[in-house]
Order: sequence, then structure tokens, then C-alpha cells
Amino acid sequence: MSEYSQKEANEFIALVRGDNGGIAAEDRDHLSANLPHVLRALQKTRRQLADSIKIVVDNLYSKETRFLYELIQNAEDNSYSTAIANSEEPFLTFKLYPDRVIIDSNEDGFSESNIRAICSVGNSTKKHGAGYIGEKGIGFKSVFKVAQKVHIHSGPFSFAFSHTREEDDDGLGMITPYHEDAEKLPNRVRTRMTLTLLDSTRFEERAAEFRDLPDTLLMFLSRLQRLSVELYPPKNAPTATQYLKRENKANGLYTTYLAKTTRKGKEQATSKQKYYLMKSHLHNLPFDEARKDKQGNSIDTAMVILAFPVDEHDEPVIKQQHTYAFLPLRRVGFKFLIQADFVTQANREDVVHSKRNLAVLEGVASAFADAMVVFCKLPALKYQWMRYLPGDFISDEFWSTLWTMLREKLEQTPLLESWSGRGLYKPLDLERPSESFTAEDRTPLLPDLEGAEVYLSPKYTGADFQILKRLGTMPLQWNKFLDRLDADLSNPSGSKWKLMKNADWRTRMCKVLWRFFWENHIDGQGCLRNLALIPLRDGKWVSSVSRTRIYFPKTDDIDIPADLGLDLVRPMAIENAAWADLLSSLGATKCPQKVVISSILERYDSTSLDNLELLNAVAHIRYLYWFLPKAHSSLAPQVRLANQRGSLLREGQYMYFPNDEDDYSPTQLFKQDAKLPGHPVNFLHGDYLEAVDPSIIRNGRSWTTWLEEVVGVRSIPELRATGHEGLSKEFRYIIKHRSDRLLGTLKSGWAVYRPQISSILEEKLQNSNVRLENGGRTSLRRTFLPFPKLKQIAVELCIADACPFLAISDLLRDEDRLDWTFVRDLQVGIEENLDFYLSALETFKMISPALKDASVGEQSARIYQNIQSRCSDDLDRVRDKFRHPVIWIKPSNRIGPAWLSTADCVWDGPQWLMSKQCLKLEGYLELEPLFKISLKTPDASQKDVVNDLLMLKSHCREKHGSRRRHNGDSDEEAKPSSPETSIFKSKALAGLEDEHRGALRSTFEESALVYIPKKKAWWPPSKCVWVDSNVKIPGKASIADAYPSRKTFFTAVLRISEPTVDMYVDSLKAEARGNASVQRMKEIMALICRLGIGETGLSSLVEDRVLPLKLANGVRSFSAAFSKDESIEFVVAENTIHWEAFEDQIALLDFSLEEIRDTRPLLLALGLENRFSSKLVKEITNVRGGSQDHEMTRNLRTKSQAIARYVIHAKVSAPE
Repeated sequence: MSEYSQKEANEFIALVRGDNGGIAAEDRDHLSANLPHVLRALQKTRRQLADSIKIVVDNLYSKETRFLYELIQNAEDNSYSTAIANSEEPFLTFKLYPDRVIIDSNEDGFSESNIRAICSVGNSTKKHGAGYIGEKGIGFKSVFKVAQKVHIHSGPFSFAFSHTREEDDDGLGMITPYHEDAEKLPNRVRTRMTLTLLDSTRFEERAAEFRDLPDTLLMFLSRLQRLSVELYPPKNAPTATQYLKRENKANGLYTTYLAKTTRKGKEQATSKQKYYLMKSHLHNLPFDEARKDKQGNSIDTAMVILAFPVDEHDEPVIKQQHTYAFLPLRRVGFKFLIQADFVTQANREDVVHSKRNLAVLEGVASAFADAMVVFCKLPALKYQWMRYLPGDFISDEFWSTLWTMLREKLEQTPLLESWSGRGLYKPLDLERPSESFTAEDRTPLLPDLEGAEVYLSPKYTGADFQILKRLGTMPLQWNKFLDRLDADLSNPSGSKWKLMKNADWRTRMCKVLWRFFWENHIDGQGCLRNLALIPLRDGKWVSSVSRTRIYFPKTDDIDIPADLGLDLVRPMAIENAAWADLLSSLGATKCPQKVVISSILERYDSTSLDNLELLNAVAHIRYLYWFLPKAHSSLAPQVRLANQRGSLLREGQYMYFPNDEDDYSPTQLFKQDAKLPGHPVNFLHGDYLEAVDPSIIRNGRSWTTWLEEVVGVRSIPELRATGHEGLSKEFRYIIKHRSDRLLGTLKSGWAVYRPQISSILEEKLQNSNVRLENGGRTSLRRTFLPFPKLKQIAVELCIADACPFLAISDLLRDEDRLDWTFVRDLQVGIEENLDFYLSALETFKMISPALKDASVGEQSARIYQNIQSRCSDDLDRVRDKFRHPVIWIKPSNRIGPAWLSTADCVWDGPQWLMSKQCLKLEGYLELEPLFKISLKTPDASQKDVVNDLLMLKSHCREKHGSRRRHNGDSDEEAKPSSPETSIFKSKALAGLEDEHRGALRSTFEESALVYIPKKKAWWPPSKCVWVDSNVKIPGKASIADAYPSRKTFFTAVLRISEPTVDMYVDSLKAEARGNASVQRMKEIMALICRLGIGETGLSSLVEDRVLPLKLANGVRSFSAAFSKDESIEFVVAENTIHWEAFEDQIALLDFSLEEIRDTRPLLLALGLENRFSSKLVKEITNVRGGSQDHEMTRNLRTKSQAIARYVIHAKVSAPE
């Protein structure tokens, strides 16, 4: 600035005023008087110029306070050489009062050119080129939005402008300066501008505008280092705000620190903000009219500066930031500050759309990408730089282009760290494992592929990842995850999927894979089904497509046995619900119970069970307990159990529950001690007993109950033998070595034993050889329990030492008798009853030889009397007993002392009857109710004759022996002793009543009592026939000639039949098969015809050689009526003429004409009608010397046929 005196400065202002049309009052008066037309022309020109100035001032800026930025702009463009020389920070200060604004600066001061610039429109003293903000002339006019007067004091210059906005104000006062007296400027203030405000009442409104000045206002100003704003409200204490800036450079980045200090009274607050700056020089920018030097050349370079706010931790401070063209334009949606030499609109509130500005935007995008590359080297910003990216929506078309450019640049720039931290990758190359793909510690579920990393580093937050998604960084895609799963499964160092035991990891992993099915991801499902993801119980890992059926290892929480040949999932897999869901989606299913049950049962059908492990054997039984249908009542003996040694039960063996507490348990019964050998039995292995909680009830059964009832584990000794109706080895051992515990054992398990005891088994038990109290042994059925009362009676009957009292380990009392009633089924006696006395009778009989006859008679009668009083209890048993020789017969002159049965006795009868003993004797007369009524001992009767006959036959057989022949009992000497005896007995038998004949016939039939003399054998009536013995009926004995006078007895009483057609046919066949007698065969045929063939039919004879023939050569032979193998053509000659004519020509039936007539029905029945000569021979009659009467011939033939039929009919029907 040139040095001016005060006078010179004033003169210069006056000069400028005149240059801009300012007219002094005396000059206006002169023109008005002398040159009015010149004054009018001058005033018109001033009005036109004033209108354009007012339009610029009123319309150029949208806000009144825009003048602040214009003044700051002017201050930035000013020179501060004096301040810098004096080590002063270039500053600018605003002081707001209700009626004025004072702006102080330590710039070098106004020059003449500066004054002329603000006094003009469109002229500026600013240099053309980069680094300068704008047009100072126009910008200054913005102060008149709020001011009616502007006083400028700079160095020697002190002048003012005025614009009141009143109607008579033409507006030229904004460019027409006038001198204004000035006060002395404060220290270091070299330029002061005072704005007298249009409206002094709007202080708070203007103060708010001042407070809203961006904190970053100094950011891109290269000269100004300090900006101050002081507010002086009319009533409150003043407030002062100071903005400071400090810069340095490190790590390739410029760092700017902005400080804002606010003071109000004694209170002071300071805020600081750090910024990282990225600067980039642009070259070869497109031409733009607004960017030319004084010579008109294009200015094609510019600098782009980006500022990124960070906090004290170097983390991004995110909020909407201004864009700058040296001064703030506006916020357009970016979170970092953009400074560039944009070509702006005239009001400098926004940029114009131009090629140059688009090129600048491209530079901004490149600078941003460069800054991000640098940020990736800084610990904090490395993982947070993306926070500076704008949102997806930027409404301004121009600025939204920048976001597109940024995205394109960043997508191709390696800015993101992989999970391993070994390098940076482009945003498109990495994917972020979502929470689903990570473990509890936030690490990826599966390791990344070395050399083909895709996992984004976890140091990027979820919110930051959402920003990165706009650059193409995606959540981890399923195909990438499956690639890593495939690689993991084939990892030679060990698969994480196969080895990982962490439950949370497994759950997360399975949930990820399960989503492919839940979301119906077909491709993913196909991939998973081909991966070996399924762990089998046998240790293998298989894919679902490699197996036909894969089953879960449990049915309702019950393990399926592992040895069934089923592909079972490893149990640990289903312990994890997510893993179970995945396996289900992969095709694993619940194994149907029937399949498991069938497989278990088939397992025991195997030819070898040597490899059956105890663990699996127990699992088999446990599973069957839970799921075998209730209707399946037994698994024994198919399913085999393991004994206490772990060995499987062999066929025919039994399994017992171990029990040391019960005296009658198998453990106690079969143990070895000093006196007893013990018995080897199988006890159930303890693992079975621990396999199921004993408190559980399934299908109405506890575990042990089910083992006993269905599997066959015994808690008591097995009664029945395997494979036959006999006693088990266990019971045979008890009977042999522990018979004193036999009944106690049965008593303890009677409810089980009773249904098992068949009649055969019952008999075997009853016949068991048990030890008695007297040291002897006898069958159980013959014993009695040694109750005190019974033992006393035995003493009284003299049988105490011989009575079969069972040796028993239990102490018996009479009052406990009811507890032992079950032994009655085994015929063991427990009380004084019929059985006891019947047994006593048997015992007494046994010891009777040692007693005197008198004593025997007395005691036996006493026993009979007790039996007589009780026989109604079981009359059949009594009768059965007395069918044995238990009747004492005292010696007599006929016989010695003997014991007889009722079969040997009659109550009353003749003395000569040798086959029976009469009981109506002295000493037994009072026992008639027993013998006569109860035992039904009969009196002697005619039936005894039969008995004699039986005795005769039996006596002969015993004497001479016997053999079977022809369905009869053959005996050379087995015949009645004399014909008289036989005749007598036959008469007696013939006199029987009809009601007894049936029994008689049965006796004769069953005992074969018909004696055949010629055969010397005894035959049953059904095998006899009433015919002479020369007639041989196959399988029959002919008796007519043996008993010719006894036909009525044999045919009426015994119903021996006479011959039938069928019998004769059989006889005829027999003759044909033997040494055939032609005459005998003819007689039989005649007999058949005499009986009448009727509907019987003779088809069975057709192929038998029963027809005698005379062959043409004279040889006799036999032929069948028809034969497939051999047949002789023959003719039945019905008359002598035919016989003589063909005798030596053809074979003829060797029957006489009488025989043919007698057997004609049989021959016809054999189908020989067409062989009769009358059918085969045609007779031709020749008449000599006469003529034939054909009509008479025909009539005769008709009659002859009728006559022949009548004769045949009469012959067949004639009685014998």
C-alpha cells in the first residue's frame, strides 16, 4: 500500500466519488439552472446503474449474513506482510452490537485499486488463478443486506457508503464513497469496517447466525490464522469466540488442529478438533471461462484438499461436513470436508455444473482413495476409514456423482484386511462371516483357505461392515462357506468338523448348514448331501447320498444297539439338537421300531454269536423292553442272554436272577458246600440289572418283571426241561440232593409253576423220588407232609416207621396246613382224609407180612372202616385203589392169605366160581356199604362166563406164548378145553338180553374171542364172515362150517356178517392173483350175479385177469376185460353154432352156454356187450326152392329181441 497523507487520501476518495457519478450540491444546482437536460441525462444514467446494483444486492445472496463469508473471503485474499513481519497471526474479528458490526483486521490495508474495486460492480483486484476466492467488488456489496452505512478506516483512508433502502434512495450510495472522519484504530488493527445496521432490533437473530459459523471456517484459509466473533447483547454479558488453526505434516498426511475458545464473563470453554488432510494436485483440467489468467489462458491446475475429522483416539468423528470452495458452500451429504477450486455460482453458495468441476470431482474421488490407503496404515483408521463414506442417498445430482466415483475407485483399491491380517484386499474380494458363521469367540467356524482368503477381518465392526456393503463387500456367501467346509473335511491334518468337541461350535455350525434346508436352498442342499458330514456309530463319516438309509441312534431316548448292521448316527451327534436337526435334513430318520426289533431278532438267528459283545447284548434286551409289542409274549429261547461270566446262554440253558437273600432262590439252592456238590447254573450278568431304572413301568411291567415274563429270566428254578416233557436239570438236582426243599421251592413259585405243570410234568413230579423222614425214598405222590396229627394217627395204625412222611426243611405246624394246600395237586397228603387212609392201606399191606394174620385182619378192617366213612369224598379214587390188590382175604381151605382187587371179587356167588372171590365173609359183613354199594362189587352173573373165557385165552397164552397172524391171535392150544364147555358157554351167552349184547360184542371184538379151529387162532367178530371155509374172502375168517349150529349167536348176537358183492369181488381178485381155479372163479362170478350187481359196479375188475379163455390153438389162459398193457381179443360165443364155427379161429370166453347165461350181468358190467357173438356175427340164411318173406323176418327178429331181454331179466331177478 502506498503511503498517503490524510489530505491525499481524502482527495482520492473525492475523485472516486466523482468517477462514480457523485454530484456535489452546488454542482447539481448549477446543472439544474443552466444545463437541465444534462442533469436529466445524468440522473437517468444513475438510476439505471442503481437499479442493477440493487438487483445484485437484493437477489444475489439468499441470506443476510452471507456478508460474513464475503468479508472473510476478502480478508483471506488480503496481504498480511506487515503482520507477518511483526510476527503477528493474521486475524479477523467480528464485533456484533445491536446497531452495528465492527470488523477488525491486521491486513496491510486498502490500496487505491482496492477502493476502486469496492466502488464498482464486477471489477476485482484479485489475481486470476488458483488460490483466490472470488470477485471482491460484488462480494462487498453483500454488506448492504444488513447495513445502511458502511464506514471503512484503513490506513489514511476513511470513507463511507450509505444505502438506506428508502424509496428516494437510488442505491448508488453503495458505490459512491464519501469522506468520513475517523477515530484512531486499536493496536495491531490496520483496517476497520463499521456497519451501521438497518434494523437494530434483530440482535439475537444475527447473533445466532454468528454462532452458526462453521468451526471449520479457517480450515482451508491459507492466510488467516485466527478468527474472532464477539457478541455484545444489549443487556447480557458479552461473549467472545475465537477460532485458531495449526498445521503440521507427518506419515504422508497433513494434520490440522482447529481450536474454538468461547469466553463469557469469567467462564471460558475451549474445544479442539483434529483433522487429517489429504492434498492432491490436479492437472489438465478442462477449460472454463471462469478460470483464465489475465492473458486469457486456461488455468488447468487446481489443488484438492480433503479433511477428515478424528477424535483424540484417532477415530473418525462422523457428522455432515461442508463442502468448500475456499469458503463453505453447503452440506451435501459428505462426512469429510472437501476443498477444491470449484467454479461457483455468482452467490458462491453452490457450484456450477461444468466439465471442469466434474474433473475436479474425479480428483476428489482419487484423493479420497489415496487417503484411505494411507489410513490403512494407521492403527485406528485402518478399520474405521469407511465411516467417512456418505450415505447411499445424495439428492444433489452433481454431488451424487462424486459418490459414484468414490465407489468405483474404492472397489478397485486394496483397503480391507483379511481375517489372518496377512494382507489387504479389494472390498469385492472379501466377505464378512456373519454371526451365524462365527463361533462363540467370534472366530470363523471354519478356517479360511490359504492362498484364497475371503474372510474379512473381525476388527471391522458390524456398523462399518454395513457401510462396506455399499462397496461390494458382502456377508459370507454360502458357496464360499461350503468350499471351506469341503476343504476342512479333506484336510489331512485333521478336520475341524470331525474333531471339534466344543458344543457351542457344533451348534452354530449345524444351524448354519440347516438353514440351507430351512430356506429351501436347493443347490446348497445338493452340495451338503454329497459331503461326508454324518458320523456313524462305527466311526465312519459318510454323506447322505452314500447310504440308502441312515437312522438316528435312539428311539425315544433309548439307544438302538450298535451291532445290527444298521447305519446309525453316532449318539453324541443327537445330543446336540441343532446337529440332530441337520442330520434329519440330510436324510437321517428315526428307525422304525419294527425294523430294530426285526434286526435284533435276526441277530440271534445268526449261525455265530461269538462276536456279540456284552454291551450290545444288554442294549438288545433294553431296547426290546421299551418297544417290543405287548402282544409279543415271549423272546425265549430265541434271544440269548449273557451270564455272570459274560458268556452267552447256550440252547437249553436257563438264566436266573442272582439273589442271596431267599433260601429258595437259585443262588441258595444250587450253591456248593461241604455236603452238596452244587449245580452249575447261569446267573444274569449285573449289567442287565443296571440297564433300566427299576422304578420304570413299561406296558404294565417293571424291568425285572419283563425280564422274567418275556425274556425268560428266572427268579425261581426252571421246572420244565427244554425240548421234552420232563423236569429240568435244576429240579432233578433239587430232587436228588435237596428234596427237603422241593416243596418249599414249589411253594415259593407256585403261581408260576402251576400253569407250567402239564399232566405229564405233574406225573413226573408226583413220581419224583424224594427222601423220607425214615431215610427211605419214594415217589412224591405217595408222601405226606409230617404234620403232628398225621404222625400220631400213623403211630396208632402201627405204620409210623413205614408211613411215607416227606423229609422237609420247614418246621410244620397243624395250623399252617392251609399254606400247603397246593401240594394236593401233586397228590401229597396234608390231612387225615381219604387219601391218607388209602395210603395207610398201601403201607399196611407192605408191612403186613411181618404181622400176625389176626392183627392184619383187625387193622385192615379199621382202615376199611375209615375209608368207608370217607369214600364219598372221591369215590372214583377209592374204586381205583381197590382195583389193586388191597382187599385182605384171610386164609381158607380153598386159598391161602391173599390181597385181592375188586376185579377178583364178587360180593356173593356160587362157591364153584374159580375166577372170583366172594367177600360176603365173616368180619366183612359190616363193610357191605363199602364193597357192595361204593365199590359196586357185583354178585356173580352170566358175564362171568365171558371172564372165564378170557381167563382161558389168557391162561393158554401165558402157557404157550402168542403171536399175531392174519389179524387174529394164533395159538395152537388156545382153544376151549372141550366141546361141551364151549357149547355150554355159548348157550349161556346166547341168552343175554339185548342191552348187554353191545358190551358183549365189544368184549369179543377187543379181546378177539372167536376161535377158528382150522386156523388155530382167536379172531375178532369184525374179521369173520358166515360162510363155508372153502370160500376164501380176503382178510376174513370163514366160520360157518366150524359152528354150523351157532348161526344165530354169531350172526344175531355178535353180528358176524354174511358175504357181500364187494367181498366176492375181493375174493375173485385174490383168486386171480393166486393159483387161479377156473371152476372156483366161475362159482364166485355166479355168486356175485346171484347177489345182484345193482349199483355196486365192477369197474375195479376191468383190468384184472379174471376171464378164462380158450385160445385158437387150444391153450387155456386168463384175460382182463380191458388192459392197457396186455389185451387178448376174444369173443363171447352165445350159442353152439358160434362156438363150433370159431373155436379154432379166435380166442373164446371159456364159458359154457349155461355159465354165460348165469354170469351175463357180470359180463355186461365189465363192458363186454360188444364182444358177444350176437353183436359180431352176421348170419345169412339161404333158402333153397322158395322165396324169403322179409316182413315175417323183421317181425320175428323184433319179437326175438324182446324174448331174449325177458329171459335175461328173469334169470337175473330169480331168487336163489
